[in-house]
Amino acid sequence: MSKANWSPEMTTIFCNLAAKEKEKGNRPTKFLNPTGYKNVEVGFFQQTGKLYSRLQFKNKWGSLRTLYRDWLILKNTSTGLGWNDETNTVIADDEWWKKAGEENKDILQFRKCGPENLNQMSIMYEKINVTGETSMMPGGEHEVLDLEEDETEEEEVQTTQAKKAKKGPLKIDGSSSKKNPVQRDFKRMVDHLISEDVAMNSHKNSVAAEIEKIMEEVVACGANEASDEYFIATKLFVKFENRCFFNNMKTSDGKKNWLRRMYEERNRH
Repeated sequence: MSKANWSPEMTTIFCNLAAKEKEKGNRPTKFLNPTGYKNVEVGFFQQTGKLYSRLQFKNKWGSLRTLYRDWLILKNTSTGLGWNDETNTVIADDEWWKKAGEENKDILQFRKCGPENLNQMSIMYEKINVTGETSMMPGGEHEVLDLEEDETEEEEVQTTQAKKAKKGPLKIDGSSSKKNPVQRDFKRMVDHLISEDVAMNSHKNSVAAEIEKIMEEVVACGANEASDEYFIATKLFVKFENRCFFNNMKTSDGKKNWLRRMYEERNRH
C-alpha cells in the first residue's frame, strides 16, 4: 500500500469529516467505528478525488491525536507565562524554550504557532480517557498532565509477553487452579472468532445501508427499477469505487447518463 500524501488542505478536510462523525456518535472508543470511517472515505473522495484506505485514515487519526496531545502538554503545563491566542502558543524567551526542549523535544514544533485545525481536533478527541505517563515543563512544577498512550495491537501483545516473562513459566500440577493451557487457547480462539464475526456483521450492515441509500438516488435521478440504468447500477455498486464516482456527480442528468453509458459499454463486450 502506497503512503498517503497529506496536504494542509486535505488534512483540514479530513478533520472536518472526522469531527462531524464524532458528533454523530460514530466514535464510541478512541477511534471512529466502521460507519464513521466509511463516511469519511466517501466524503473525502467527493471533496478531493482521492481514494484512501481505512488504515490510512486511521494512521492519520493517530498522528493527529499525538500532535494534539503534544500541544495540550505545552498549553496546560506552561504556567506563569503568557499565551498568544492568535498563534495558539506560549510567549516565552529563548532560554525557556531551550529548557522546554530538553524536557520534551516534541513541543518545540509549536514555538512559532500551534497546530492547524484545533477546533476540529478538540471535537475529534473530546473525552478520550487519558492514562499513563505524566509530563512537566519548565516553570510548571505543580502542573501535571496525564498523557494518553496509543493502544495498538502490537503494543498489547508486547505488554502481555513482558508480563508473562516476569512471572516466569507456568507451573501446571494437580493443585493448580489455573485453566488448562489447551482450554485457555481454545477460549481465546473462540473469543477471536466472535470478535471477527461481530466486526464483519457491523461492516455488512454498514454496506447494506449505503447500498440502500445509493439505489434510492438512482431512482431519484430518473432510473426506475425496470430500467437498464437501474440494472447496471446493481452490478456497478458492488464496488466501493463506483459508488464514490456516482456520489461525486452533482446532477441527476449526469448520474443517469453515466449509468446509461456504463450499460452500453458493458453490452459491447
